[in-house]
Amino acid sequence: MIKKKWIIKNNNKTSIIEKLLENRNISVKEKDLFLNANIENLYDPYLMKDLLLAVERILSAIENQEKICIYGDYDVDGISSVSILKLAFLKIGYNVDYYIPKRVEEGYGLNEEALMDIKKNGVSLVITVDCGITSIEETDFANSIGIDMIITDHHECKDILPKAIAIINPKQKECTYPYPNLCGAGIALKLSEGLLYKRGIYDINELIEIASIATIADIVELKGENRIIVKKGLEKLKKPVNLGIKALISTSGLNFNNISSTEIAFLLAPRINSSGRMGDADLGVSLFLSESYSNALETSKKLEALNKRRQEIEHTIYEEALEIIKEKEKNSTILVAYSENWHSGVIGIVASKITEKYNKPTFIIAIEDNNIGKGSGRSIEGFNLFDALGGVSYLLEKYGGHEQAAGITINMDNIQAFENEINSLGDFRIDNTMLEPKIFIDSVVDKDSLNLDILNQISQLEPFGMGNSKPVFSISEVKLNDVKLIGKGQKHFKGYIESSIETICFNKPELYEKINFNNPIDLVFEMGLNDYQGKNNLQLFVKDIKESFEKYRVWDSYQHRLKTLRENDSERFIPLNETISCKNIHGESNEFYMLLDGNEKTGVFVYDYEVYTELIRNLFYRNINFSLDHSSNNYKIDIILMPNIDKIDLCIYNNIILDVSIKKISEKLIETYFENIYLYNNYENKDVSLKNIPSRDTIANLYKLVKKHSNIYTSIELLTKSLKTNHISLLNSLEILKEIDLIEYDLIKEHVKISFNQPDSNQRFDLSQTKTMRFLNKIFN
Repeated sequence: MIKKKWIIKNNNKTSIIEKLLENRNISVKEKDLFLNANIENLYDPYLMKDLLLAVERILSAIENQEKICIYGDYDVDGISSVSILKLAFLKIGYNVDYYIPKRVEEGYGLNEEALMDIKKNGVSLVITVDCGITSIEETDFANSIGIDMIITDHHECKDILPKAIAIINPKQKECTYPYPNLCGAGIALKLSEGLLYKRGIYDINELIEIASIATIADIVELKGENRIIVKKGLEKLKKPVNLGIKALISTSGLNFNNISSTEIAFLLAPRINSSGRMGDADLGVSLFLSESYSNALETSKKLEALNKRRQEIEHTIYEEALEIIKEKEKNSTILVAYSENWHSGVIGIVASKITEKYNKPTFIIAIEDNNIGKGSGRSIEGFNLFDALGGVSYLLEKYGGHEQAAGITINMDNIQAFENEINSLGDFRIDNTMLEPKIFIDSVVDKDSLNLDILNQISQLEPFGMGNSKPVFSISEVKLNDVKLIGKGQKHFKGYIESSIETICFNKPELYEKINFNNPIDLVFEMGLNDYQGKNNLQLFVKDIKESFEKYRVWDSYQHRLKTLRENDSERFIPLNETISCKNIHGESNEFYMLLDGNEKTGVFVYDYEVYTELIRNLFYRNINFSLDHSSNNYKIDIILMPNIDKIDLCIYNNIILDVSIKKISEKLIETYFENIYLYNNYENKDVSLKNIPSRDTIANLYKLVKKHSNIYTSIELLTKSLKTNHISLLNSLEILKEIDLIEYDLIKEHVKISFNQPDSNQRFDLSQTKTMRFLNKIFN
């Protein structure tokens, strides 16, 4: 099992909403528009290049009673695009034809044979939806047989565009439309808007319902206009106008009042997709065009049966592809598998699953008639699949797609050369850090914040999808109780945090086998609502688990360092100022982690306990090995709390990273080791003295508690809560009271054992003059 890196996006002490917006690059200025997406904020469709030209040509065709054909694609986006534009024509009372190529027999996009058949039916105007932007030769052919072409597409453009009457694609260079990331159905919606507005029709609710499904299914970013389309579409789906959607929701067993982007992505979209994948995309269009609810129900039941068949075929191909790939996975940057026994309709889903499993770009190719393979590719973050295919295009019959997903047509004889060349290109463009599977965490939370209130806050960001992913959180040092395998095949497991918060992990039985649930664990999870039997409860959906770093080792380390350093009063600290021209490095920057993950020996010197613990957690989450206070010579990184510079051989380090949250620096360090010092500052706005130096009240309350009970054995967590303080202030309070012989204490993992010493009745103590307090004041004040 590949160990995943956990990367915390945001350590800022701001509200959950502010963190989530910041993580999604939503500025303060954009906040209101993002949270309150309204249909009135959709852009004028006529801002899109050539849209006016297209509408004028369409209206001319209607006036002259020309035959028009909509030419689409067989996926959800293509089926939805055809349906949206077809419905728009029906709203203005003009009937048009549509054509969707057969996936297996014809493949994606325009083809000359189909265009010839369309021409024989008397069509003089073809409007493409979700395809056509790379069909230069096919468009030339259409022009040569007397067909005018309007191309609407959202895929990436090549340098040369087809010679069409109008090209509507916001990604073309000359287009200045404010939002370029619509899917094919979104662009069909804009064309429909423009056409309907010219006829005085402004109700586009039914079209938005369909466009919202396609926008989610096509995995485009859910920001800007896409967010408005999906948010408004989801609202409409509670009482859908479109009879086909109503029937599909019903046969899928969904609650009309509780449909989110998740239900569309995993339940509704696959059913629509199955029609195109299994050979009859017309079935999907028929669903959206249903004029009676009974017909819509009948069609949705057919889609249900097709989807089940699709799932069976997909599972078989996935298992066979894994057998092929496991032989080459370790030595290949990009994975390629092909077979003459696979159905090209489901290879995209299989490619996605294998990419997710291995975190490597993947191509799955189905060999069909005449040794021609239809392939589907999926990529990883940072590797542009469309650009990469341009570098090997001489081996392909054709290709198209996006940065993260692409389709290819290839002769079987070229597959081995394609695999070799695409891997050579991948070896050059993909570095090892890109291949490390990562989980990005929006925020760290504690047990107290796990309630329905945080779920209500998160819901303000719905709908979730690409560019606005469902928030991911982590929590440290929790016990998962009553853990057991569940479900068909025992592939899932669940447990409870503190016997009340249900935690479920799907399709990761290997985690159940690997983790010792008797120990504290750290979880990465998404939050959801469990409304079982009408009662609302928070539910956590686990993405990954690590056994917790042993925090008591950190406490022991702090205790030991404090005792050692308070006896050494010779070290002088000088204020950090601009005359010290060390290199600054931010604690969340790539540079910082690259330095720590490199091959050079690095010492990280830390004075603030909170910086120490957060740094340890972040390195632990990122699978970067380190030693604490020279506890091992096997690692490149030493993290040293409160370093005694006199006792450290600085010459062993290539670099020193110095925590400067205390705004001071050791004078001796500056004198003896200046050249490669990096100033690590991720906590510049915190008053470190407040959390490190215990107040007189804290020390007095601890003393009263121990005096009252004589002997105490409790968890450090409970004691800090009881005293309303933090861990480090508590440890410093214990050390001060021990120094003046009022108590004895021992740290026993996460617990502390304290015994009371009866003082001399005449004894008076000046806490400020204890060695511990003097040392703390020297460092933190």
